[in-house]
Amino acid sequence: FLVFGSLFFMWFALSIPSPFWSEELLPQSFLTLLIAVTGAGFFLGCTNPLFIEFGVELTYPIPETASTVLITLCNNIGTMSFLFIPPEKNQVMTATMFIIVVITTITTTRIPEHYRRAELSYTK
Repeated sequence: FLVFGSLFFMWFALSIPSPFWSEELLPQSFLTLLIAVTGAGFFLGCTNPLFIEFGVELTYPIPETASTVLITLCNNIGTMSFLFIPPEKNQVMTATMFIIVVITTITTTRIPEHYRRAELSYTK
C-alpha cells in the first residue's frame, strides 16, 4: 500500500509546479489530478493502522496506548504545521510533502521486522 500511495503522490507532485521545476513535468488535467490525489489518499490512508501496529511492535514493552498516542500526536502536529504555510507558498508545501513521502518510504522499508509481542507470547 505504501508503495502505491507513494507512486500516486509522486504522480501528483510531478503534475504541478514546485520549487524544483517551474512547470509541471507530467501532463495534467482535472481528471488526472483527481485520480492521483484519490489514489494517494486511499493508499496512504490505508497504511495508518499498519504504521500504528508497526510502531507498537517497535516500542514494545511500552504500552500500546502510549505508543499510539505518541504516533497520533506526531502525525497531528506534522499535519497542523502545513496549516501555517500561506497559500501563495503551495509549491513549498508540495515539495515538502514529496520529500517526506520519499524519505518515509525509504526508511520504513529498511527497518527489519521483529515481532517482540508475538515472540513473548510464543515463549510462554
